[in-house]
Amino acid sequence: MPDWTDSLGNKHAFKANSTQKLRIWSENPDDSKYISSFSEGFQTFANSVQRVHGFWNSLPSSRNAVDFNVSFQERPQNDVMHLPEDKQTNLTPTKTGGDVLGTVWWDQRNNYGASGDIPGLDPAWGDKPIEGMKVRASYVQDEVARQFDKWLADNKGATLDQFRDAQKQIMKQYEADNPGKSAIAETAYALTKADGSYQIQFQGLWGDSYNYKGIVNKNKYGELAPVGQGSWAKGNLSSKHVNTKYMYVSPELPEGIGGSLDTMQTNMYQDAGRNDLYVDSNALSGVTSMDFALKQENRKFDVVEYDSTDKLAKPADTANTEASGFNPGLDYDVVWTDSAGNQVGKCTVTSSNVGKIESCPFTVPDDLDQAQIYTATIYPKGDTTTALAADNFAATPEPQYKPIEVEAGGSDTVPVPVTKAGKPLHEGTTFAAPNAQELPEGIEAGPDWATVNADGSISLAPGADVKPGEYKVPVKITYPNGQSRIIEAPVTVKEKSKTADVVDPSYGDGVSVKAGESGSVSVPKGADGSALPEGSKFGPGDGVPGWVTVNGDGSLSVEPGADVEPGDYKVPVVVTYPDGSSDTVSVPVKVGPADKKPVADVVDPSYGDGVSVKAGESGSVSVPKGADGSALPEGSKFGPGDGVPGWVTVNGDGSLSVEPGADVEPGDYKVPVVVTYPDGSSDTVSVPVKVGPADKKDDPEEPHNISDQIEPVYPPVVGDVASEKPAFEDKNGNKTDKPVADSGQDEVKFEPGDSAPDGAKVDPSSGVVTIVDAPAKGEDPVTVPVVVTYPDGSSDEAEVVFKPEPETVTPKPAWDPVAIEAGQEVTLPNKGGNATGATVETDGPGTAQMDTHGSIKVLAEQDAKPNQTITVTVKDGKGKTIAKLELPIKNKAKTGRPVGTEPQQKPNRDEDAPDADSVVRRPGLATTGTAAAGYGAASLALLLAGAGAIAYARKRKQK
Repeated sequence: MPDWTDSLGNKHAFKANSTQKLRIWSENPDDSKYISSFSEGFQTFANSVQRVHGFWNSLPSSRNAVDFNVSFQERPQNDVMHLPEDKQTNLTPTKTGGDVLGTVWWDQRNNYGASGDIPGLDPAWGDKPIEGMKVRASYVQDEVARQFDKWLADNKGATLDQFRDAQKQIMKQYEADNPGKSAIAETAYALTKADGSYQIQFQGLWGDSYNYKGIVNKNKYGELAPVGQGSWAKGNLSSKHVNTKYMYVSPELPEGIGGSLDTMQTNMYQDAGRNDLYVDSNALSGVTSMDFALKQENRKFDVVEYDSTDKLAKPADTANTEASGFNPGLDYDVVWTDSAGNQVGKCTVTSSNVGKIESCPFTVPDDLDQAQIYTATIYPKGDTTTALAADNFAATPEPQYKPIEVEAGGSDTVPVPVTKAGKPLHEGTTFAAPNAQELPEGIEAGPDWATVNADGSISLAPGADVKPGEYKVPVKITYPNGQSRIIEAPVTVKEKSKTADVVDPSYGDGVSVKAGESGSVSVPKGADGSALPEGSKFGPGDGVPGWVTVNGDGSLSVEPGADVEPGDYKVPVVVTYPDGSSDTVSVPVKVGPADKKPVADVVDPSYGDGVSVKAGESGSVSVPKGADGSALPEGSKFGPGDGVPGWVTVNGDGSLSVEPGADVEPGDYKVPVVVTYPDGSSDTVSVPVKVGPADKKDDPEEPHNISDQIEPVYPPVVGDVASEKPAFEDKNGNKTDKPVADSGQDEVKFEPGDSAPDGAKVDPSSGVVTIVDAPAKGEDPVTVPVVVTYPDGSSDEAEVVFKPEPETVTPKPAWDPVAIEAGQEVTLPNKGGNATGATVETDGPGTAQMDTHGSIKVLAEQDAKPNQTITVTVKDGKGKTIAKLELPIKNKAKTGRPVGTEPQQKPNRDEDAPDADSVVRRPGLATTGTAAAGYGAASLALLLAGAGAIAYARKRKQK
């Protein structure tokens, strides 16, 4: 394993000693063909003693880990190895033989050092039974089994792949010779229970075994026995058997799930009981302990935003975790630790039904003053000895040096670094120039004219021959916790300053002079008021006006002619210093107008907004004022201009009297008024006068204005951004025509109301209203007020309502609760919409689970009481409750025995039990690692068959 250096400058090497932990895993080379069955250390971060077969060698000459094995098994090909779905059976177990029993569970890990690493269900390590998983079992016809035996006898030393190919050919030939008959004798299946156990029941083939007929009728030998007929005991007329030597058993594995499949490691028909460390087979055509320890493949656990190489975090940054490939439905602890191993954060999380785990965020403290490596480790809940995965990131207080400039040949000091927040680094932090071995890739040694001081400051003394440019000085910062980091101080070396870079000449405020007069500007001075260097020379820059002279001492002579346009001028003067550098200085020169202009050229009289008056009424306009609001010059006179209407009088003080007759045409008028100033100059001012229509003298009971007679109406707009043109209705709600002016022209105008939303527009002629975006489904309607102004000046306000498209209602899933007996299991079918992504929770004496069709299976506990209730809460994928179902516990139906009694259960047979030669006993349901006793009920069947007693007992097996 290669050594590596993190972003803080810390070097890491694998030493294979007790202070380190190692995690080994392998990517699946082909998910469609293989599943992961074993990884040394169970894909956890384990130390040198937490292992199965592996060995650590920490000697300096070795420092390695050996025998860290990873294995894969073939992914079950259920569609090839079993009969089609419609020919598979799911029989009630007879508990007399001809069955396959085992357990299926989520496997976290096994005991370290266990011989052979035989998987076992152990909740202490986080293992959890899987309920509801489908397990299939198939075996071949008797004739096919005999041909398999013959091929093996004829091909001694053949490989596994050769035998598998031979199986395919033999089965293909059998089906060709027996049209309509499969080479597979029987496929049966069962679903696992809450404890993960399952029991698959076969019908069986007539006869003692595939290679011995026994005393059964010759015509029946090898044929499938009807359900419920026959005996699993050998040697009688109704004996039947299952070919366990050529059997295939497999769980229905979802995508992304792997695990240990006991003796079913290859897609071929094989001896189910060939390895008694895994599986037991018996003389009653049965197989027990066919267990499947499943696990999620491709386990991943990452800190997503930051890392310890190039994506460093800083104070107040938050890092999140991302986890997938963990066993579903289990609880885990995510623990955050700092560089010293101190716990700084913890979350308890639960994996989803697809093995994903929500983030456990960690925020870097605001007061971080030294670099830290923060590590997130995930464990099974309550077990900090099994580190399933880990990832880390580096955080730094972002120490930084302030950029500094220094002249070649000069000297300066870079201040000590501080955090980005401007705070000092942790007390005890040390600083030094890194040696060549400590420099990370991409960082070069600092210049020899820079010295890193013990307090972190840097002394700079570049020689006069140092090339100007950007330099970086590397500094190694070591924090009290041992973490270190190399940062760089930016230094800019400048050329030795020229006079033009130092001196800032100025002519101050320059000069103001009227056109036709003359003025001067004094010699320039430096920014501090000092004289410019002796020997400086002055000359005109580009574009100097001809009426400006730049004198030899730097002063300016200014003589604008009377015809020079008044205004502000910038006169460029070039100052050349003794060292050859130069500045161009802009001298402000303000040229004022020549004396004197007519009053009419200066004053700008105005009557403001004039006046509005109705025909037949009177009004007035106040005296005019200048543009700045001041009174016009005293002695100004006022008179009518050309075309003044006869109903307007210009008074002597400049005010206007306005009296339009009732017959004056309404409209806007511009009344010219001539203003004559004392100097004889004059202005003609246009006074705005608006004449409105005369008030009507009609019946006082009749409406006078159009707005009193009609109303504009807009239909609502649904899912669009533009309205229709408005319609008009009279006061009785009847449609009417759009009003027009007396001239016959349409003069109805439309504009947005005061509260119109941003972006709303109203066509002033048609009244069509548009908005930027139509409201989306579920949003509130948008209302746009519209002001409608009629030809008579009256107005109405209408509203346009923009509504969203109606939302599509998606039916919700629904279930009908029922009463349930203690120990009973009921299925509640989904009578509503899709329940994909939904989960169930239970409260009370029972459990519940949802299948892929949305149906809910509820199982009441055996000791549930009639006064109790099982509450099933259904939540959607976002955690929102969509249904709460209550199933009351009801009294059990009468069974013919006294209330409160249970049928007698015969004890399982054990190794210490009396002699079993005269009795055949049936084992109880066994989980991995438990004893399996002999059958008990089969003896009666043997006696009835007249074959005598056959003794049988299973040995106890401990995995």
